[in-house]
Amino acid sequence: MACDIDELKHVPLFELLDEDELAVLAGQVEKRDFAARQRIFKIGDPAKSA
Repeated sequence: MACDIDELKHVPLFELLDEDELAVLAGQVEKRDFAARQRIFKIGDPAKSA
């Protein structure tokens, strides 16, 4: 599922992007939810996403 632009606006890393840039980024980002303390990366895993 694509990410909502409004969610990206609250991320400090993306605060300088304008609406058009946020729209492009939102189309390329998949939002995923994880449980607290759930491991999402392991040492040695291939770098597919971050």
